[in-house]
Amino acid sequence: MLAHGRSRVERAPLSSLFTEYLARESALGSGRSAGDGCRRVSVGVARLPPLESAARDAEAIAAALAGDEDVLILLREGDAPLPAAAEICARAFGEDVRLAALLGDEQCCGGGTAYPLLRPGWSDDLFRHAFDPGSAVVVRAEAARRAGGPRGEAGPAALFDLLLRLHADPGAVRQIPRILVRRGGPSVPESQALRETIERSHREVLAAWIGRSGDVAQVTRGLAAGTRRIRRPLRPGLRVAAIVPTRDGGTFLSRCVASLVTLPEPRPDVVLVDNGSRDEETLTLLASFEREGRAQVLRRPGPFNFSALMNAAAREVDADLLLFLNDDTEARSPEAVSALCEEAVRPDVAAAGGLLLYPDGRIQHAGLVTGMGIVAGHLYKGMEREGPSWFVSPLVAREVGAVDGACFMVRRDLFLRLGGFDEAGLPVSFSDVDFCLRARQEGFRIMYTPFAEFLHVETATRDPEMDPREIRLMERRWGHVLARDPYYHSGLTLCSETARPDPWRRAGVQAARAR
Repeated sequence: MLAHGRSRVERAPLSSLFTEYLARESALGSGRSAGDGCRRVSVGVARLPPLESAARDAEAIAAALAGDEDVLILLREGDAPLPAAAEICARAFGEDVRLAALLGDEQCCGGGTAYPLLRPGWSDDLFRHAFDPGSAVVVRAEAARRAGGPRGEAGPAALFDLLLRLHADPGAVRQIPRILVRRGGPSVPESQALRETIERSHREVLAAWIGRSGDVAQVTRGLAAGTRRIRRPLRPGLRVAAIVPTRDGGTFLSRCVASLVTLPEPRPDVVLVDNGSRDEETLTLLASFEREGRAQVLRRPGPFNFSALMNAAAREVDADLLLFLNDDTEARSPEAVSALCEEAVRPDVAAAGGLLLYPDGRIQHAGLVTGMGIVAGHLYKGMEREGPSWFVSPLVAREVGAVDGACFMVRRDLFLRLGGFDEAGLPVSFSDVDFCLRARQEGFRIMYTPFAEFLHVETATRDPEMDPREIRLMERRWGHVLARDPYYHSGLTLCSETARPDPWRRAGVQAARAR
């Protein structure tokens, strides 16, 4: 669908993309001039101690807030603001009086190579799960003072604690897709004991904030270093139906069902939607599943229409949550289903998807990016599970633009209320993306969680060919929003699912914003 610098981005060595991106970012300067309605704000730089002494952050922040500057760029020792940083911040805070804090991109150095650290658009969940105390943060001094300023009892998590209080007001804290700071050192201290102290402090501060907000949750270690996980209790008796379409799924189907029926509670009821299987092995399996009570089988022969099959099953089953699963998937962790439930039961979440891995351990799905490739693409596809150094880790739960129907959980009542999948216009492809976009249009969020881990032998049991009519429908219906995924980054390519930096797309997007 889109082809921003395809050959250059996909063929160029990463090191050259990094160099070109950083050069073009510097050339952008501060961007467009402030409008007439932009308030004048003064911007200063305040130094925080090195991470080894982060326990003194509250003292340093308090001293900075006692000054006269309207806005403060908080930097660690050794970090330096880029030349245009002050003007970028002055314009952002001058144009938006509600803005209390700003987080930007950074220039880092690893292995002797300078590279951009690009962050997706603002996500409350990503912030809570993965805020890095080494990050450069810009705060409005008056807003920080009104929030009570830094608290010494938060220790090395004082900055995180302050931002948690500020972000309670929607839109008060956000991300800006500009490099503001050049990091002068590592983002984590060398001492393992000190790292653990800092991480524990951040978990404790987050747990206290959740308690004050009236929510009930437990905060534990995340999968990636320095990250956190929020565990939400599930009510007893939660009913989950795993709906699996199949046609001659055979061995793949057998493995899928076996992985689901041995899961702990909330163990899903398995509902197999047979779309006209003829293979003797599959027919025998279906009969044995029914006889042994391991699965309910709904027989729906006829031309393959994924959307119609899933809608029919959703209307027929009796469950609180629906988990649509491909028959070539396998649950790989005991909490594969419960982790999805923890996200899908949240009132403001419409759908949740998990981490899907190829048999060799590489990533198949860690969230979809709308506008990538044809309609939407799989972020990090084919990469190792740790992901790239220049973008958010796939091992962190966060909001995404859409999730794949191969592993898609949704509340049954909400699914039916929003009309289910589009069986008339999108019988085979993109109904998952379309549903997510419709849900987001209604104010709901889409969540990805790496704690729901599945194996996926992608398209093992179905031809992956796409229908041009479905592509055209999606472009007509959503063309105005597809290429503006709020949880991606304008400096990353839409042509490669490995999220490579794209200096040429970045320059084009920035030029359009300046007009």
